[in-house]
Amino acid sequence: MAVTSEPRAETAPRRRRLLWVGPRSISLSVTLAVGIGALVLVAVAATLIVAMLASTKNTITLLEDRADLVLDLAEFRLRDHVDGVGAGLARLAQEIESGQVDSGDLGELSDALRAGMAITPQVFVLGMWRTDFLGTVAVRQGDQIYISEDEEPSDTELMQEAFDEARNHVNGYWGEIVYIPELTATIVNRRQPIYLDDDFAGLLVAGVSVRELSQLMARMVADNSEFGSAVPFIIYGDDEVLAHPDLARDPSTGDDADTLTGVSEEQPLLTVRQIGDPVLTALLDGVAVGSPMPELFEAGTFDFSFVEIEDDEDYLVLTRELSGYGTGRLTVGTYFSADVLNSEIGRLIGSAAIGIVIMLIAVVLGIWMGKRIARPVIRLADRASSVSETMEFRDLEPLPGSVFTELDRQARAFNSMTTGLRWLETYLPRTLVRRLVRKGLHDEVISISRPLTVMFTDIESFTAQSEGMPADQVASFLNEHFGMLGGCIEAEGGTIDKFIGDALMAFWSAPERQKDHADRACRAALAIRACIEADNAKRVARGDKPVKVRIGIHSGDVVVGNIGAPGRVNYTIVGDAVNTGNRLEALGKEVTPDPSGVTILISSDTAGLLTPGSFDVVDVGQHPIRGRVGSIDVMRLEGSSANGDSSKTEA
Repeated sequence: MAVTSEPRAETAPRRRRLLWVGPRSISLSVTLAVGIGALVLVAVAATLIVAMLASTKNTITLLEDRADLVLDLAEFRLRDHVDGVGAGLARLAQEIESGQVDSGDLGELSDALRAGMAITPQVFVLGMWRTDFLGTVAVRQGDQIYISEDEEPSDTELMQEAFDEARNHVNGYWGEIVYIPELTATIVNRRQPIYLDDDFAGLLVAGVSVRELSQLMARMVADNSEFGSAVPFIIYGDDEVLAHPDLARDPSTGDDADTLTGVSEEQPLLTVRQIGDPVLTALLDGVAVGSPMPELFEAGTFDFSFVEIEDDEDYLVLTRELSGYGTGRLTVGTYFSADVLNSEIGRLIGSAAIGIVIMLIAVVLGIWMGKRIARPVIRLADRASSVSETMEFRDLEPLPGSVFTELDRQARAFNSMTTGLRWLETYLPRTLVRRLVRKGLHDEVISISRPLTVMFTDIESFTAQSEGMPADQVASFLNEHFGMLGGCIEAEGGTIDKFIGDALMAFWSAPERQKDHADRACRAALAIRACIEADNAKRVARGDKPVKVRIGIHSGDVVVGNIGAPGRVNYTIVGDAVNTGNRLEALGKEVTPDPSGVTILISSDTAGLLTPGSFDVVDVGQHPIRGRVGSIDVMRLEGSSANGDSSKTEA
């Protein structure tokens, strides 16, 4: 049996080498080159199909975005143009109601109307009608503003109806579209009731010319050439045209001026058929054709239709309803030739053909690409191996980027990881980080019981001192304060556990054992006192209040280790000794404060561990500790009488 088993043991490695499945038996460069070439060849046929599907989807997305952009711009321009009228009218009404403008003083009212016209150039007419049916009206003619005082309405019954309607409103509202024969203009009007001493006193009216809205549509097309032949429009109600580029002409430039602004007071707006737009006429007549792409614009925020006019040319019409402008329904829309669909599809098919050529070239470049791809992968492996061995992050050079997206992401991810590890060194002692990583404790929660010394510090009346301070000053003060305390603690081999507002918690004898942990904690506390005294001298010199700090120190058995949830673990301590240390710090409020501004209280347990003759302590008696039964002996740490040996550390 021994004879037959030995050849099998020898042939197994040889078979792995023949099949190239053993360690380091396949070249990464060759594998990538062959794999890329094969995948590219297979992808050519599949890409042809995908390209056609993608072209359809891309065309739909492109047209949806373009349609949304046109309609969004038309809606934005309209709202920006018209909403400013309401804001300006509300300001003028507030000035009248507050008494800043005396509506009974025609001169003062005229100046206010003129000023209102100046800051709202889109307003064509602005006036105030009093309940005695007399009004002061400002009209814009070119660059001039003309004021008419004690103007009588042409129709008192219509004005009375306007007054009755205004009494039902507190804020401004949009009135119906009206035609003003005296001005030969159709206006969209905003109305604002005026109340003096809670009594209805009149009505402010601001009008925007319909022709100005049409000019707005014409300017929108002129300022945005990317819209091509798109024609924007606004429909009022079912078939009345509120704005259209064809209505943008000035009445003074042609014989058909009257037909461009309105027919009469009974018909203030032209209908679609009257302006002669064949596309909108066909749309209202229901002359619609089927969509060449049924799924087109299904995700759009608008309605769409395809219409065909007499010359057999198809148009795509996009519309969206607007709200907030009176009781009449407003529909903003645009239309353009449906030939844009064919051009977009043709363009994307051409792009697919170019993509095929690029893929064929990629086959030739496969070997070169394989080597280029393998190089940063090997570099990453070497760098990661070096990090795992040395655990040095500060001087680690970042990996260079790559022209390949995935490899560039890989390098950036590695660099980001090392940045995070550097931050980890900031929040945890470096020796602790190395120990946890090297021992692979990230998947475990390890806790042990150990005697150690815990310290708590807190700034007295910090909440009151920081009240009214800007946030950046509070953060700067705390950073500087904790910087001083942290230096003193780390100089004595302590571990800072956490910062709690303006408080600090630290402990000694973990993770490394320290026989003189009580001495170290007391030396750190005295060093803190010296730093605070020096800093307070500077603060008083510049006129700031001195800082007062309470410190509590206690020694006892605690549970120390990685404590927390599997996804969020902290190296910390828990136990009754921790609570006692915290209570000792709070007890500093009840004893006579130290003249230095830093009151240090230690328990008798800590005092019993101190090196004899090293520290000056004063017994302040027994005190009850909240959360514990009975009282404990409390000492005040006054100073150091000798320099203890700080090297008593047990690994």
